[in-house]
Order: sequence, then C-alpha cells, then structure tokens
Amino acid sequence: MKTVGFIDYFLNEWHANEYPAMIRDYNQKHGTDYQFKYAWAEIDVPGGVTTKEWCKNYGVEPCATIEELCKKCDCVFVLAPSNPEKHLAYAEEVFKCGKNPYIDKTFAPDYQTAIQIYDLAEKYGVKFFSTSALRYADEIK
Repeated sequence: MKTVGFIDYFLNEWHANEYPAMIRDYNQKHGTDYQFKYAWAEIDVPGGVTTKEWCKNYGVEPCATIEELCKKCDCVFVLAPSNPEKHLAYAEEVFKCGKNPYIDKTFAPDYQTAIQIYDLAEKYGVKFFSTSALRYADEIK
C-alpha cells in the first residue's frame, strides 16, 4: 500500500472532491493499492465546510502542517487549482521533505514563479509533475 496526502489552500473544491474516487478507480483498473489517507489545508472554505469536516467526510486524517503530512504519506498531491500563487510555498515545503509531488494545474501564476519552482526542485534533488485533464478536451483541438 502507498499512502496519499492532499495539500490544498482549502478543501471542498472540485479537485479535492473528485481525486479520491479517481484514485479508487485507478486502483481497481490497474490492481494497485494507493490509499488517500491525509490532508492539509491552509484555510477552511470561507463560510463553508471546515478542513476537519471535509476530512471526516472522506475518512482521512487532517494534518497540522505540510511537514507532518509529508512524513506520514508516500505520495503528495499539491492542489490549490484556483490559487496557483500558493504552489511555490507549498512546493518548497514538500521538496524540503524529499517528496516528489504532483502539482495541480495551473502550475504557476507566471513564468518567474515556474522557474523558482524548478530551481527549488533542483536544489532539493526532487522531481515533480503537473498536468491537466483539459489536454483531452475536444474544445482544445
């Protein structure tokens, strides 16, 4: 079993809500055993579901820090898809822990920030990847 943790600006957004089922579906299709177990969010959804409530709904453990999450899990997803300005700080914390994360799109808010993320990955000797399901959208063609 490989454990998965989510890092987000706030949980209860589309990606955080959909990825657990996608992970389960992937396991069934490919015979793997990735288990979504941990989550950390910088803030609670303004006027909405708290991190603690969201974690309870998904049966995962909330972590107090990014470092705690990284220590407990094998795979890290850096989400915050609507807040790419947060990715640099989140990525640095994950890289310091030696993890190779998936960083959700939009990867960086600008070119300079993207370069900083790449530089940090090199500094800490880690790899990461980013992608978007939109690459499959017929509208892009």
